[in-house]
Amino acid sequence: MRLPTVARAALALTTLGLAASNACTYSPDFKDGELLCGTGESCPKGYHCVMGHTCWKSGANPSSGSGGSSGTGGADTGGSSGTGGSSVVSRNLLLGTWDFSSGTLTITCSDGTSQSKPLKGPADNMDVSAGSGSTVVADYYCGWILDFNAVGNTATGTLEPGQTCTSSGGCTDFTWMGQSFAFSSSDGATAQVNGNVNATYKDYTNPADPKNTNNCLPKTTLAPTGTCTLSVTGTLTSE
Repeated sequence: MRLPTVARAALALTTLGLAASNACTYSPDFKDGELLCGTGESCPKGYHCVMGHTCWKSGANPSSGSGGSSGTGGADTGGSSGTGGSSVVSRNLLLGTWDFSSGTLTITCSDGTSQSKPLKGPADNMDVSAGSGSTVVADYYCGWILDFNAVGNTATGTLEPGQTCTSSGGCTDFTWMGQSFAFSSSDGATAQVNGNVNATYKDYTNPADPKNTNNCLPKTTLAPTGTCTLSVTGTLTSE
């Protein structure tokens, strides 16, 4: 997982400061909320990671409006702020098990087969967990690593490029290649997903017994190959 550029710069500066400790003292002075947390929610000395996202000076937290520490203009923990308050959008808004309240899964393959399936209810779900640094992992065919970003008051995870995984179904082996994947929520209760995945496959179905998925041809067989495209879109609710 690639650390965000600012986080990598912060870690490099920290290392430089330690190496030169015999000559001078490293005293960072970053503005609160501008520096992204590093791996394991790390921050430079004198700072702490707030809600898995940005570094704040020790003892400081995003909180009140003018003169207030609670009520109107008080602390915000992930959604939009109170009147006069500040807002920090956390990746925690994306975490959990999500059930499709509406959605569609579409698969089209080079052998002419296709499927369009409505998605709804607890049987159609997606798990999203915390990844390394500021990433999240959305488990749908693969565990897709998504980079967290705050866009306005919305938490969004977008696909890191170059990801693949493999799986088997019946007598067919698949290699899945992520093209795009976005998962977003502004309140931690409802979310939107839009993903596109390509796949290649090898089909070891025994032509003498095509309905028996336990009677596959040996993997040493020169099996038929093909490609598929998958798209998933929909609205989800948190369990």
